[in-house]
Amino acid sequence: MAKGNRKKNDEDKPECFVIMPISDPDGYSNGHFKRVYEDIFRPACQKAGFRAIRADDVRASNLIHLEILQQLLKAPMAICDLSSRNHNVLFELGLRQAFDKPVTLVQEQGTPSVFDIAPLRHVEYRRARLYDEVHVDQENIAEAIKETYSDFDQKKGVNSLVKLLALSQPASLPEVKPEETNPTLQLIRAEIGELRRELQLSKRSSRIRLGAPTPAPAEQILEVLAANGGHMQLGEIAAQTKQPVVNVNMALADLYNQGLVFRRTDARGISTYRSIDVASRADRDLE
Repeated sequence: MAKGNRKKNDEDKPECFVIMPISDPDGYSNGHFKRVYEDIFRPACQKAGFRAIRADDVRASNLIHLEILQQLLKAPMAICDLSSRNHNVLFELGLRQAFDKPVTLVQEQGTPSVFDIAPLRHVEYRRARLYDEVHVDQENIAEAIKETYSDFDQKKGVNSLVKLLALSQPASLPEVKPEETNPTLQLIRAEIGELRRELQLSKRSSRIRLGAPTPAPAEQILEVLAANGGHMQLGEIAAQTKQPVVNVNMALADLYNQGLVFRRTDARGISTYRSIDVASRADRDLE
């Protein structure tokens, strides 16, 4: 196929906005993340049926930063690289999550999990970018992109903080009058403020004080696990107990340390929990 035809076909594909560091932080060689984008992320997006675009691609079109944020929210799909815990990356991820838009999380192998989003799934890639490894990483990320987009279409929201935190609704962009000054900027600020209010109401209703989260009721968690009978993920337990994820996570840690629940962690680092037999637990309580 001619180069011109390939370019036209790429332009016809839906966009996948790549949230990642543009400059290289300390500890990374010059141009590292640019090569990761070109060698791994862009081909992975193409294999998943999307056209990759990141912030410096948008800036090349002489668009202002506000329009970059618009592009971030408009893109039907996104991937986010958490490798360096870059502040801009986390801000853009938070904005995308506030509007409950689908996003696949990726990170360099060996990167510690970001605590606040630890319950969400992620895919790892290798830093060395050896030839065979690059192709495997491309395929893994491409599959994750397709699964995330498919789950979003089916309203499963596997990587949705809005659904995990049981917020009433995601942020939205209401209609504004054309004569208003900087309307999109005002809307973004307003919606971020609305999301903050939702989080505060959720914390207050669960008797949480900022900086000092209270573990969810242990007996409630044990009842849910016993009724389910099988292994459950953190988000599922939080949804059934109607408790914030962070509180359920603390309670599960206490129950695990007490030997009251089983925990199993798979190769991707995702933990599931199962109740120990209720009768056995009752016998221990009588001792």
